[in-house]
Amino acid sequence: MCRIVADFHTGTTTSSLHVATVRYAPPERIVRTTASPRFVPTSSSDVYSLGSTIYNVRDHKSGRQVFTTSQFHTDGLPYATCEDSLLIISEHNRNVKPATRPLWRLGMYSRLWDLFERCWEAPNKRPSASEVKVVIESFSMDLQSL
Repeated sequence: MCRIVADFHTGTTTSSLHVATVRYAPPERIVRTTASPRFVPTSSSDVYSLGSTIYNVRDHKSGRQVFTTSQFHTDGLPYATCEDSLLIISEHNRNVKPATRPLWRLGMYSRLWDLFERCWEAPNKRPSASEVKVVIESFSMDLQSL
C-alpha cells in the first residue's frame, strides 16, 4: 500500500514507492496500460489507499465497533470476498470498487460512505488528503457526541 504521511497541523503529505498489499493499492498501481506503463506514487494514489484503510477502521477508543459486519459485508476488508491477490487484481481489471455501499439507510455513516466512494474514484476525481481529514474530523466529532 502506498504510504500517506499527513501532518494534520500543516496538511503536508509524502508518498513512497513501497506497496505492501494489493487489497489497499489503487488501480493505477495494479492495472498497467500502454498510456501508463509505470506507476509513480502520488497524493491521489495515497488517498485511494487511505480510503481503503479508513474503510477497515474500528473505534478502538471507546471499545465499541464503529461498523457492524453487516454494514461492511464480511469482515470490513476491502475486496473482502476475494480470497487472494489474483482475484483482487481481476476485480481491479474489471473496475470493481473495494466495497459496495449497503442498500439500507446509513444515517451518519452515509457521509463516510460518500468519502470511501470519492477516494475510490479515478485519480483526478479523488479528494485531497486535507479534504479526507475534514470529513474524518467531522465524523469523529459526531461519534463523540453519541
